[in-house]
Amino acid sequence: MSTAKLKCGIVYDNMNDQMRLKDCIVSAEGVIPYPAPEIKSTNRRLIGEETVGAKNIEIVLGVAEPGSLSRTHTHPVEQVIYVLEGGCTFEMWGEKEELGPQQAVFIPPNVPHQLTVWPGKQMRSLLIFAPPVVWGGLPPQR
Repeated sequence: MSTAKLKCGIVYDNMNDQMRLKDCIVSAEGVIPYPAPEIKSTNRRLIGEETVGAKNIEIVLGVAEPGSLSRTHTHPVEQVIYVLEGGCTFEMWGEKEELGPQQAVFIPPNVPHQLTVWPGKQMRSLLIFAPPVVWGGLPPQR
């Protein structure tokens, strides 16, 4: 049995029995934006414990500025970056590849990686973490 406080403010003791579909739908405009810790970007946590009660996955909408560069960094969890618009040069294991719209990259836990957003256009992407990353210091959502 799990307990979660959902975006509507209701605490459910057994999410599967008491959740409603509308509690599982999130609009990006309704989520508080926060700066990304690794790159000049604005992120919105769409799916997470604070928005829908998700405990094993986190999906973030990231909008990175043209030409911005992330420092080389790691995450202790699996990550997927799925590009919606724009693109980047992505580097991992000493290899570089171009990553554009409708492409995704899987990043294993604790593997150093970095990216450089292509100049001239923002990169909009979905950042998927499993399990969720604990960033620390981020604003509460909703």
